Amino acid sequence: MLSEHPSDSTHRVYVNGQAITTLRFERPVEPSKTKIIGWEGRLEPLTVVGNKVILEPIRDLAQGEGLPLIVTLKDGTEIPFIVRAPWVEEEGGGWPPIRDQQIDVFSDPESYAAMHSALMDALKKNDDLTEENERHRKEENSIDHAYATLLANGQAKKTPFRFVASSRPKDPGMDMVVEVYSGQGKAAAVIYLTNATSSDSWEFDAAYLTREVVSL
Repeated sequence: MLSEHPSDSTHRVYVNGQAITTLRFERPVEPSKTKIIGWEGRLEPLTVVGNKVILEPIRDLAQGEGLPLIVTLKDGTEIPFIVRAPWVEEEGGGWPPIRDQQIDVFSDPESYAAMHSALMDALKKNDDLTEENERHRKEENSIDHAYATLLANGQAKKTPFRFVASSRPKDPGMDMVVEVYSGQGKAAAVIYLTNATSSDSWEFDAAYLTREVVSL
């Protein structure tokens, strides 16, 4: 949805190398007045077909690199974009890259196509939220979730797990204690993290579990 508010930033388009991204507009595009600056060596020549603009990067763009794109419609309307590499929260962060494949661009938010697109997006978000809530409900009612809650609250004796070992990994910014438990066909770990240096409070973001495969 395009906005004419002066404080809104230019819309970004996130692309991957050797992958096509298509922008689809409500009205035909004027090829001779549609251009991208600095594309040489980075993208294939811009392609305009009817109301579509096709981008195909030759290689991945560098993080922070931005190529200005001006799309001009047949009626003379100019729409600016910034073409960038897939967005990630931060280097080394846990978020997967966000890349665009097809972007439907609407200038009139009250048009049928715009309202239909917004409705489809809302329905998809609702379906995703319903699925996530159902997953959380099943997890909260599972026996493993109950055991994890007891272990986290220091009530290991009320679970079938037995204490095996503990360790204190070294980290300059925090004190860590890892307690390992063993159960029937299961294992558990309780991790205590204490902010040792920063005066700012922490908030839980996410946890990731990996397995190290050792060949014998």
